[in-house]
Amino acid sequence: SYDENSLSYVYDTGKGTRIFMLDTNLMYGTSMGQLSTKTLEWLEKELSACKESGDIPIVAGHHSLLSHNPRFDLNYRLGNGEEVSKLVTEYGGTLYLCGHLHTQHFVQTEALTDIVTGGFCVYPHRYGSIEITSDGWKYEAKETDVVKYAEENGIEDKNLLEYNDYGYNFFYNGAYAQAKGAVSSVINDPELAEKYSIFSAQLNVAYFGGVFSDLDLSFADEFVSATEGTGWSSYMKTILHDTKDNVFCQWP
Repeated sequence: SYDENSLSYVYDTGKGTRIFMLDTNLMYGTSMGQLSTKTLEWLEKELSACKESGDIPIVAGHHSLLSHNPRFDLNYRLGNGEEVSKLVTEYGGTLYLCGHLHTQHFVQTEALTDIVTGGFCVYPHRYGSIEITSDGWKYEAKETDVVKYAEENGIEDKNLLEYNDYGYNFFYNGAYAQAKGAVSSVINDPELAEKYSIFSAQLNVAYFGGVFSDLDLSFADEFVSATEGTGWSSYMKTILHDTKDNVFCQWP
C-alpha cells in the first residue's frame, strides 16, 4: 500500500510481518518532521488491516517518536510523535526504527521501543539486525567489518585495512577539536584543559557508538563542575545522564 499524500508505504514480507515506512519529513529544506492528518488516516487504516491479518507491524521513519536526549528534541523528534506512538501501539506495534540523531540509542516505554540506529557514516559504522518471532523481537547493532571486506577483495588501501583506527580517529579528532575550543575558554590550566578535552571527546564517541562500558567516568562530575556554564558542559551532562550501552534490546 502507498500513501497518496506522502512517500509512505507498507511492505508485506509474506512471513507474518508488515514493514511500515513512514515519510516523516515535513518539507524539503527543513529538518522538522510531522505526519499530515491524511497520512495518519492512511496509517491507521493499514495498521488495522495488519492487525486483522494477524501480522506483526514494524514501523520506521526518519524522526524519532520518543525523546532520546533533551537537547535533541526540537526538529529531531516527530512533531506529532505522541499521536503516532499511540496509534502504533493501539494496533499491536511494539517497535519503531529511526535515524536522524546518528546515535546508537534506544528508549522504551511499557508499550513501545524506539530505536535510533547509529549513522552508518559514524564510528563504529553499525547497522541494525532484527530477529522477529511470534513471541517478540530481538535487536542488535552490528559493526561493519570493513577490514575483512578489504582483505577478501585484495584492496591495499591502508585506510580500509586499518579501518577501525581510521574510523575512530576521524570521529575522535573532530570531537576533540570541538571540545578543546569550548574547554579552553573556561579552563586556564593547559594540562587540565587537555585532560577534559580528551575525556569529552571519548565521551562523545562512546555516546554516538552506544557503548559506555569501557569508558572511565570517574572524574565526570569534576569535569562538569569545572566547565559549568558552557554549552559544551550542558551537552556533556545530557550524555552523562544516560551511560547505558545501547547496542542490544529485545521485546518482551
